[in-house]
Amino acid sequence: MKNNFNLNIGDRFTYLNEIFEITYIEQETIRYSNFISGNMYFITKDDLMKKILYGDIKLTTLSVPLLHKNQKLTIEEIFQYIDYVVSNKIPCSIKHLNFAIINITQENPSLRKIAASTLARYIKKYRDNSNAFNFFYQGIGGNNSFRFSIEAEKIINEVLLNFIKERENFSPNDAYLIIKERIRALNTNTKVPSERTIYRRVHKFDPYIMVKNKEGKRKANRIFKASGRSLISPSLLAIVEMDTHEIDCIILDKNGNALGRPELCIAIDVYTRAIVGWHLCMLPPSATKTLLVLKSMLIRPHRGLTGGLPTVIIPDNGCEFNNNALANFCNSFHITKSESQPYSPDDKAHVESFFKSLNESIIHKLRGTTYSSPLHRGDYDSVGNACYTLDTLRDLVNEWIENIYHKRVHSGTQQRPEKMWREASKIFPVLTIPELEIERKCRTVFRYKINKGQINLKGLRYKSQALATLNYLFKEKVTIYVDQLDLTTIYVQDPFNTSNLIQADSIYPEATKNLTLNSHRFCRHFLVR
Repeated sequence: MKNNFNLNIGDRFTYLNEIFEITYIEQETIRYSNFISGNMYFITKDDLMKKILYGDIKLTTLSVPLLHKNQKLTIEEIFQYIDYVVSNKIPCSIKHLNFAIINITQENPSLRKIAASTLARYIKKYRDNSNAFNFFYQGIGGNNSFRFSIEAEKIINEVLLNFIKERENFSPNDAYLIIKERIRALNTNTKVPSERTIYRRVHKFDPYIMVKNKEGKRKANRIFKASGRSLISPSLLAIVEMDTHEIDCIILDKNGNALGRPELCIAIDVYTRAIVGWHLCMLPPSATKTLLVLKSMLIRPHRGLTGGLPTVIIPDNGCEFNNNALANFCNSFHITKSESQPYSPDDKAHVESFFKSLNESIIHKLRGTTYSSPLHRGDYDSVGNACYTLDTLRDLVNEWIENIYHKRVHSGTQQRPEKMWREASKIFPVLTIPELEIERKCRTVFRYKINKGQINLKGLRYKSQALATLNYLFKEKVTIYVDQLDLTTIYVQDPFNTSNLIQADSIYPEATKNLTLNSHRFCRHFLVR
């Protein structure tokens, strides 16, 4: 009396308080994924059964058939009988087993009775091999059974595994010819599988493994991972997503020379889908660009625009979003930074959707657009047709955001972002920060020592009379806040009162006015050379 145990693709179970889903079954190997993140794992059927029976894994899908072929007895019920007999050291005579069956069914009324002789057979099989549960499985024939000798099966598996590991395309017919030749060379009397059998074996391989071997793990994870769960924000500015996107348009400088494609960094409120901060510039990914967007987000409410102090921000994993400046900003304003997973656009789905709308609505209609791909662009001369400067493109993007995007119905909320923001702000008042505090704290952070009442920032010196006294009392490095787009002044954090920022002015105010840190570094490097 063997048991028919069938796991199905789509069955779910819980393990360590997380939900997992079976995504593929290949012979004795099961591939399963985390239901939320989509991360993939592998386990054998035997190991999975052990974890189920010992309670480590709990099946949450009622469709999983664990039914005994004749008496509809589940594997779990059989295990309950065996565990009761073994743990209580009950002798395996028919008399003792009958008493055991009566006792266990009284303790577990939902447990169905079996004959003592049947229980004795289960116990014997369990004692013969307590580490495996295959003796309960119903053996099946046909195409799913092993119908060839051990040597032939070994050759079949070896050849097919070698084929799927190759990145080049191959035909199952090629594998069949090699298998047939090797089996006949081994023993002329050995049964050779048909070409159709090899085709079936190839199609039984986990497609995830085949794509992983040929295209790489990253592409396989992207193909075999479902889109993520929709991110729901409970209130206004509770969750803000941030990301940077290279604009599909070539821009010119004031002299008509092509500069390349600018980068747009935006922050979007998940609750209303309103844009709460953005900055378009030619700067490469950097802390400066991140702080400019955050500064824009805090300044906008003072200009009557959507923005304010968020509770949680979800930035990208790029270098511009992982730096001390951003960490210091979040600490200063008590903002929680939630990390997104690498190569997981679902974590910032609203930002990705916004960039798609921006491209389709305006960018791909401008002269000098590069479109989304070389195939889409064709023979269009993007550089030759370019005619917009950075300032002009900023005006166009601002016009589209404020007068088109914010005023039209969003497909996700079925409301206009501007109207939804206005109504939500009556229920959830927007938190604002004084402009002076924003100006002081939305800066890049450095650590330097005070020397004779001055701070030497990469060759530029800044002085304050208060620093001279501070220098006498404190000999260690202090925290300074620098606006990388204007090096006229810096702010020094008082080590004895961290909420107090001391302004220090450049000793060359005319030279540092509107001087950027990148330009200063370039000039210093040029002079050194």
